[in-house]
Amino acid sequence: MAKKTTKSAAKAAPKKARKKPGPKPGSKNRKKPGPKPGSKNRKKPGPKPGSKNRKKSGPKPGSKRGRPTDVNLIKNLEARIQEVKDRMAKKNLKDTPNVKSATKALKAISSAMIASKKSGDAHMRHALADGYRAIAKHFAAKGYKTPKANLPRGRRPK
Repeated sequence: MAKKTTKSAAKAAPKKARKKPGPKPGSKNRKKPGPKPGSKNRKKPGPKPGSKNRKKSGPKPGSKRGRPTDVNLIKNLEARIQEVKDRMAKKNLKDTPNVKSATKALKAISSAMIASKKSGDAHMRHALADGYRAIAKHFAAKGYKTPKANLPRGRRPK
């Protein structure tokens, strides 16, 4: 019978050392000469980006953000409080009966415009759009939000 070779016996066999081909003398990818290992010009390794030993620097000159001071924090908070108060006042104005009625009128005009578009009455649609625009202009002046409408675009019919 023939001898059976095992894996351990195959590992024990010496391998031939292959020489890696180096770069050619005139090629571009050869090593560039740099500082020698013992010279003073070599770069010292610095701390890693996530390490705790890195230097902490303040805001750079000309940078847009830094740590806000207490006075700035107070000013910002007061401005935010004023915004919230203005929003509450607008919300209370929206609940008044005249604004509610006007909003219902705008929605009714919008639905009438849709109906006139389906029936093909362009004159009625443009007349309703004029009324809608007049009320919406007043709403915008007072700071109320107008309901969305499908206003006619293009030329008026003759």
